[in-house]
This record gives sequence, C-alpha cells and structure tokens, in this order.
Amino acid sequence: MSLQQDISYERSQGFIGSTMKVMIEGRLPEEDVYVGRTYRDAPDVDGYIFIKSDRPLITGDFVTAKVTGADEYDLTGELTDEPAE
Repeated sequence: MSLQQDISYERSQGFIGSTMKVMIEGRLPEEDVYVGRTYRDAPDVDGYIFIKSDRPLITGDFVTAKVTGADEYDLTGELTDEPAE
C-alpha cells in the first residue's frame, strides 16, 4: 500500500499546472471549497479535486479548473477561463 501511495503521489503531481474539466459535486462550507471530479475520478474509488471559487457553483455544474496542488489521492485547483486540456 505504501508503494502504491508513492506511485499515486507522483502521478498526481504530474497534473499540477494543467487545466481540467470538472463536474461539481458539492461544497464543503467549513473549508470554503467546492468538491468535484475530473474524467479520471470514479465515484467511491478515486479522489476529488477541491476548488476555491468566489463564484457560487451548484452540483452538476461543469467548470474548468487549473490544478494548483496534489497529494496521494486528491487534487486542488482554482477556476480558470482557459480551455481544458
């Protein structure tokens, strides 16, 4: 499991700086972030992308986010007007 975490971390780090299309699944008000999934995130299996946004979003919205950080399983990002890669 430790080896797999290392592999997952390295792969996730490779997404930093890229832009991705994200489907919003909800909001975590205590952390002031929205929770979404990219094309590579299956429900109940994969991680999430956590997005900061001053603009209100609702579940089901598709947005473009630039990935700004990553850990073993999840990404962090911010909204952007750039096209998804």
